[in-house]
Amino acid sequence: MALTKQDLSQVKEVVEEVVEKAVSNVVGRMLQVVVFPEVERIVDEKTKLLPTRKEFLDSMSELMGEVKDERDENIIIDGQVSDHTKRIEDLEKIHPQGQHPHL
Repeated sequence: MALTKQDLSQVKEVVEEVVEKAVSNVVGRMLQVVVFPEVERIVDEKTKLLPTRKEFLDSMSELMGEVKDERDENIIIDGQVSDHTKRIEDLEKIHPQGQHPHL
């Protein structure tokens, strides 16, 4: 007895489904066995030089302390410069052309 077109179509669908599942299983297994461990190894290798979260936060805290100290120092220096500027302006008023007035 010969198979009809409908029979052949159904056989084709079943074979495609079986092959698709088999390929999917093989690919899934390859990902688990080969690809994922290799990706994990590469990620570990690339990130091993990065600081831990605690190390990073500690270094940022230290850096922010240095920035704060620098700002405080700049405020003090700005005040000193303002004082010096005023003194120079006062001296220039009483000593025109940078000389003592001749008496």
